[in-house]
Amino acid sequence: MRPRLNYYLHRLKEMPAQDVASTVVRKTKTLFVNKNKQLTDTLRGTYTLTGNPAFAPFASILDAPNPPKLGEDAHRLCRRYASHSFSLLGSGWVEQRYGMRSRGRAGHTYTMSPDVVADAAGDWLSDHIPASMLGESRRRWRMVKGAYSPIDWQLDFISGYRWSSLTHSRAISFAHKDGADVKVPWELARMQHLPLMALCNLDSPDVGLIHAIRNQIIDFTATNPPRFGVNWVCTMDVAIRAANIALAATLIEKSGHVWDAPFQTLLGTILYEHAQHIVTHLEWHESLRGNHYLSDVCGLLFTVSALDRTPELDAWFALAVQEIQNELPLQFLSDGGNFEASSAYHRLSSEMLTYCVALLTGLPAERTQALNHYDWRIVKGSPALRHAPLSAAFANDHLERLEKAAEFSLHMTRPDGTLWQVGDNDSGRFFNVQPVVDNHTLLENALDHRHLWGAIGTLYGREDLRSAAKGFYIDSWLVGALSGGTFLPSYRAPGRAVAAAYIQHTGQDHDLENWKKQVASLPEDQKITKTYDIGIKANKLDLFAYPDFGVYIWRHKDTFIGMRCGPNGQGDNGGHAHNDHLALELMVAGRPIIQDPGTFIYTALPAERNAYRSVAVHHAPKVGNTEPCPFCFGLFRLPDRAHAGCLYFGDKGFVGRHQGYGQPIYRMLTLSGTTLSVTDFVLEARGIKPIDPTPTPIPYSAGYGIRVKTD
Repeated sequence: MRPRLNYYLHRLKEMPAQDVASTVVRKTKTLFVNKNKQLTDTLRGTYTLTGNPAFAPFASILDAPNPPKLGEDAHRLCRRYASHSFSLLGSGWVEQRYGMRSRGRAGHTYTMSPDVVADAAGDWLSDHIPASMLGESRRRWRMVKGAYSPIDWQLDFISGYRWSSLTHSRAISFAHKDGADVKVPWELARMQHLPLMALCNLDSPDVGLIHAIRNQIIDFTATNPPRFGVNWVCTMDVAIRAANIALAATLIEKSGHVWDAPFQTLLGTILYEHAQHIVTHLEWHESLRGNHYLSDVCGLLFTVSALDRTPELDAWFALAVQEIQNELPLQFLSDGGNFEASSAYHRLSSEMLTYCVALLTGLPAERTQALNHYDWRIVKGSPALRHAPLSAAFANDHLERLEKAAEFSLHMTRPDGTLWQVGDNDSGRFFNVQPVVDNHTLLENALDHRHLWGAIGTLYGREDLRSAAKGFYIDSWLVGALSGGTFLPSYRAPGRAVAAAYIQHTGQDHDLENWKKQVASLPEDQKITKTYDIGIKANKLDLFAYPDFGVYIWRHKDTFIGMRCGPNGQGDNGGHAHNDHLALELMVAGRPIIQDPGTFIYTALPAERNAYRSVAVHHAPKVGNTEPCPFCFGLFRLPDRAHAGCLYFGDKGFVGRHQGYGQPIYRMLTLSGTTLSVTDFVLEARGIKPIDPTPTPIPYSAGYGIRVKTD
C-alpha cells in the first residue's frame, strides 16, 4: 500500500464514527474546489502580467562594509553551478539537462526526460507550457542572454523520473513510483546555489556568474508557470526559492552591477508571484505546524522585503512578522531545542529565525512603519491578521530560546565535528552561503553546524560561539549585513554562556545507588549489560541536558556520550521521530563506537525509510522484534507511545524508562573510572525481557540520500 493512502486510512480509523462522514464531505468539497481551480488556471493562465511592484534590494546589505573573502572551493563550486552541474541529496556531481540519462535509484530507473533544442525565440516551449501561458513564457525566455542550455526543473535526475510542467500543481502525484524522489527537483528549484554565486561575484567580479544567475532565474520562470509542475506543490520550497532569488539579486547589486530594466521588472514580477502563492497556500494548521509553515512565513518576509511597498504587500509583510513571532516560542522549546525532535531540522529552523530576526533588525524605518498602518482585511482565511499596529520586536524570553538554540547545536556536535543525528535529517537549509565541502570531491558535509554558531554568535554578540565557529564567517557577515550592523544583547546570564552541568532528580528515584542495588537483585533474564571503555575518567566529563527536547550529554575533548530520552515531537505527531527511545550515542578517542544511523531517504523507498526509523538499528532497549511504535501510521507519523522519561542524570550515570513495549523498560548507565556500563532491565517479568541492544548493521547515512559503508 502506498504511504499516503496508508496514512489517510489509518487517520480515518482513529476518528470517532460521527467525524468520518463530515471528513469525507469536507474532502469531497475540497476535491471539487481544486478541480475548479485547476480548470480556471489552465484556461486563464497564472502568470502575473501587469501592475507588479518593483524589485527593491535590501538596503542594509548594500550598506554593509567588508564583504567576505571566499576560498577557492567556493569559486570552484560556483563554476560548476554556472555550468548546471549539481550535487544534491546524494546524487554526486551531475550535469543537469533535458535528455539526460540517469543512473537510477535502488534498481529503479526511468527514462522520461525529453531531448530539446532550445531556440532563442522560445518555440521549444510549446511542448512544455499550457497554451494559455505560452506567449508569456516565450516572452520571458527571450530575455535569456547568450548561448544557454535549459535546466530540466521537473526531473529527479537520480532516478530519471520526470513530472510535467503541463500538470497543475494540485494534480501532481508523488510518493507513487518506486525510486522516484520528489525532493530532488524541489531541492534544485530552491535555488540555494544562487546566493553563493552572487557572493563569489562580490568577492571577484565575474560577469559570467551574473549572466548565469540571470539566465537560471529566467529559465525557471519561463518553464514553471505559477501553480503548474512539481515545483509549486510544496509552499515551503516556493518560499525558500523566493528568499534565495531575492538575496542573490540583492548581492549582485551590492557588487555594483545594475540589472537591466526589463530584468529588474521581471524580478519584481517573479517575487510578487511567489509571495502571492505563499499567502494563498500557507501550510498552516490550527494544532500542528512545523518547519514547513515556518519556511512559508520566513520566505514571505524576505520576498516582500525585496519589493516596493503597496497596501497589499504591507499586509503580507505584517502577516509574516506576526506569524514569525508566533512560531518562535511554539517551535523552539524552553531549553532551546526544536519541537520537531530532530537535531537536523533544529538547524534548519534556527537558520530561518536567525536570518529573519537579523532582517527585521536592519530593515529601514520606512519599511517597518508599514506595521503601524496596514489593512488587515486584505489577508483572507487562516491565520487571521491582527489589526494594526504590530511591533517588529520579539519578546526577550523568545529571543533567549533562539540564542540557546546555538548552544544546543554546539553541545550536540561530537568531537569529530559532526552532528549527533536524532530523528530525521533531510539536509535542509534556508540559505547555504558557506557549504562545508571536501577539498577534492567538493561533496558537502551536511553534519557540520559551525556556520549556525557563528551566525547566532554574531546576532547576539557571543564571542564564545563565534570562536567555536572558527573559519565559518560568511553566515556571520550575512547576519551582520542584514541587521545593518545592529546586534542584540545576549540574554544568557554571566556564567551561563556555556550551560553548566545539569542534574535531574525526580521523586524518589534520585539515588543512583538504589537503582544499582535493585538491578543487582534482579534475575538474569530480566536484565542485560554491555560495558565500554570510554578512554577518560568519568569525572572529567562535562554534562549538558536538554530535557524538553530529550537528550542528555556527557562530553570531553575526544569523548561523547549521548542518551536520547524524550518526546517524539510535533505535539505527539512524531513526523520526524525515530524509534530511538533510550538510544545511546558513543564516541571514544574521536572515533564513533555507537552512532545513530541517520535517515537516508523518505518516500522514494518506503521500506528503507522504515528501516532507518526502526529500533533495530539503534542502540536502544529491545524486546524481540517489536517496535515501540508501529509504522502503520504512515511515513511521517510516529505517535509517542513510549512516553520516555529521565529518572536520574548526573556525573555518575543515567536512568530512564519508556513504555513502548506495553510495560516499563529501563536503561541504566553507570560511569566508573573509565568504564561505561549500559544495563537494560525490567522490574517485573510480565511477558517481556530485554535482549541484546546491539544495533542491526545498516549503512551509515551522513545526510539525505547518502549511505556510507562503515566497519
